[in-house]
Amino acid sequence: MKRTLRLLTVLAVLGLARVAAGQQPGDLKIAPARLPFWAPGVEGGIPAVAVKVDAKQAGCKGDGKSDDLPALQRAINSVQQPGAVFLPAGSYLLRGELRMLSGVVLPFLSGVCIFKG
Repeated sequence: MKRTLRLLTVLAVLGLARVAAGQQPGDLKIAPARLPFWAPGVEGGIPAVAVKVDAKQAGCKGDGKSDDLPALQRAINSVQQPGAVFLPAGSYLLRGELRMLSGVVLPFLSGVCIFKG
């Protein structure tokens, strides 16, 4: 208990020293050489392709209870490449492996949750 209190006191003093020096709590700077390299996504960016199928119109429920894998797989298989299967907001349960095709993307906006059951 005393050790924890001592550590909290030291951290508070260090924080006050930074504020007294004119730094704000969020002003911590990391040297560029120490930043990790992170390049998410697809090289060259995600391709901009026309939406050919809406997942819910293809039979996906997006309720988090029904298995949406068969309907989503049919939608992906039906798209003429290049094309997209749009996922509207919802929770999509996939009870198995989804097989993507080359030239097909799954764009979605916020409010989409995909999980494997």
